[in-house]
Order: sequence, then C-alpha cells, then structure tokens
Amino acid sequence: MKKQIRKDNNYPLISIIVPVYNVEKYIEKCITSLLNQSYTNIEILAVDDGSTDTTGRKLDEMAERDDRLKVIHKENGGVSTARNTGLDNFAGEYLAFVDSDDYVDTDYIKAMYERIEDGDLVVSGYNSVRNGEIYKSIILPQNAARGGTELGEYIDVLRHVDMGLLIIGSLCGKLYKCSIIRENNLRLPLDTFYAEDHVFNTKYMVYIQKVYLSNKSLYNYNVDVEGSLTKNRTEKLDYYWSSFTKAHQNLVTAITQNSNRAEHEESLAYFFSLYFGATYFIGLKRDKKEIYDWLQSIKDNKEYIKWLNMVKKRNAGIRTDLAFELEKLGLNKGLFNISYYLVKLMYSI
Repeated sequence: MKKQIRKDNNYPLISIIVPVYNVEKYIEKCITSLLNQSYTNIEILAVDDGSTDTTGRKLDEMAERDDRLKVIHKENGGVSTARNTGLDNFAGEYLAFVDSDDYVDTDYIKAMYERIEDGDLVVSGYNSVRNGEIYKSIILPQNAARGGTELGEYIDVLRHVDMGLLIIGSLCGKLYKCSIIRENNLRLPLDTFYAEDHVFNTKYMVYIQKVYLSNKSLYNYNVDVEGSLTKNRTEKLDYYWSSFTKAHQNLVTAITQNSNRAEHEESLAYFFSLYFGATYFIGLKRDKKEIYDWLQSIKDNKEYIKWLNMVKKRNAGIRTDLAFELEKLGLNKGLFNISYYLVKLMYSI
C-alpha cells in the first residue's frame, strides 16, 4: 500500500513534470530532492519514455513509498512526447519542469511559489554541477519590488546576464501558471527535436504580461550527462534554424503585444544574433556545404539581415564578437570560404 504523505492543503497543488529516459544513475537523487521539498502539496509526474535500464523499476519502487509520485510508462517517443504526456495529465494550479538527471534544493518550489503572484511566470537562475560539485552559479537580478517585470524589460535584463538565451529557453528554473497553459492548449512542438523548449517558452510569453525574476539559484543542472533526454541529431541545419526562428518570432510577438517594441529592438536583435551563432556553431561539426547552403538560403531575407546588422558586438569576449563578424561575412558568397575557416580556427573545431 502506498504511504500517504501529509500535505498542507491550505496551499495550492503544484505539479512537477519529470521526463525520464535511461537515467538509472541519477533518477533517485532527482526524485528524492523533489519529495523532500519544504512545500509539500505537490504531485510529481515522472514520465518514463520507454527506458531500457532499471529506471522504470526504480520509479515504481519510489512511488510505492510516496503517493505524491505518479509514474507514467510509455513507448519511446522523445523528450517532447514525454513532457506532453505530463501536460495531458497534470492536476496542479502551478507547474514546474525538472530534468531527470538534475536535482533541486529543498526550498526550490517554495521560493518560486512565494513570488508567483508577482507575475505570470517566475524565473530563477541555476547552478552548474560537475563531478557532484557546483562550479558555477547563474544568479539573476531580483525584482526590486513586487509587481514583476514587463516582458520588454525582462529580455533587456537577460541580454546582460551570462547564459541569458538559455534562461529564456530552458523549461527548468521556472514556475508556470497552469491556467495559461490550459486555456491556450500549450504543448511542446512535435515537429522538431531541437530547441523545442525555446518554442514552448516563447509561446507561453505571448499570453502573459509580467515575469518575476528571483535571485535564488536552487536548481542544480548536471553538466556531466549527455544524451539522457536527447540524442545526437543528424537533421539538416535548416531544421535547427527553423526551431530558432520560430522561438524568436514568438519573442517578437510577445514584446510587440505587451511592450513598446521600439524600446527593446536591440535586445530582440541581440537574441536573434545568438540563435544565428548557435546555428553556425552546430554547422561547424557538419559538412561545410551545409553552412554554405544555409547562409545562402537566408542572405536575401531583409528582416534577418536587419536583425544581424543591428548587433555590433555581443559583449561575450573578443573571440566571440570577432567570430560573429566573421560568421556574418560568410553571407557574402565570395567570402564564405575565408570566413568559414577563420571561424573554425577560432573555435578550434
């Protein structure tokens, strides 16, 4: 018989979706960190995406000891299908996502819940963990007063934060309002296997007005793990670019609807340049012709070129700023080869 855990029902139910695939080494630490939350009125939806190791059995055993853990077993379909299964089954008033190879501090949910009424989304930083030790913390500047930050100011702030693009895109380190997800039937896109979290998050932003920034970093991201929820993809570069541009267009729509877009145009251009750079970097590990074909396919898009030309530097160090200028130079057909080899040399790929 499942153990009934005492919950404080004076507080709203918070759902936590954990997509799971072959993480037998990490799953117990992840789930235990959630079951030990100081905010006890939670449900944990662990969606096992067809694990072939002992992950599923370990989850079932843990669920027998705590009725707040609900395990859903499904055929392997990818991390987006696992998260969407959780979105089809959650019952909470608020929602958080946690990856199965990560773990959180005891007050993680409590800290975000305490500020959810100050915005439609609570966003926090995170700690990067390597070999079991925290080696880097991303701490956001906390809102000075209650009431949250309007969306334009939100992207302005993240423009000057280390790993700001990751903060925008990651599902983790956030607390969402379930009413917004339900009313707009928000789901992870199934037509992409890359940056689907960016597409979901920026789509959520289309339907909200304010974000609360928390300076607490209580989410611990395990950088040692590769491939537990994602696989090495071989799609063409256009595939990645399509996901990035969808996310950016959602961002533009959100800012246009809720802010004076002209005041935040530089930040929109900045994040577009990061998506551009990320696509180029992925391409460096592929055949050179893929980058060439991709650049040629976008060089006549006036809006894309406008965004790129607005950014003179990305304040990420001399090497990165120079690489960005060289990447843009590759849009010129006659200069592509020299720009490509210089960028490759700079990143030593």
